[in-house]
Amino acid sequence: GGNLHDVIAPLGVVSPVWQLVWVAYLFCAVFGLLNILTATVVNVIRRPLPQDRAFDLDAEDAEERLLAKFFASELRRLGKPDGTEMTKHIFEQVVHSPAVARRLRQLGLDVSRAEDL
Repeated sequence: GGNLHDVIAPLGVVSPVWQLVWVAYLFCAVFGLLNILTATVVNVIRRPLPQDRAFDLDAEDAEERLLAKFFASELRRLGKPDGTEMTKHIFEQVVHSPAVARRLRQLGLDVSRAEDL
């Protein structure tokens, strides 16, 4: 930890330009190291926490429950009593009807996710 003047003085004997080059080099080196340190800290901070992942799963579960309720109401609308077994044919009838697609969009639900339900 010496004095900066003690390091730069011999360079001034050769040429004052080398003193400016040394200061510019020092500035760039410190700036680069601080940039790497900042990037590392930001990367660690932005990493998702386990509770954030749980929140995402809760949102997905809520969407699936909403879809299930919606399909049950559509089955009742089609005249199927509660407890009717959902066959692939009935499901496709419900999913691909224009009224259902329109209603899903109104609810903000993804129609493609309905087929995964």
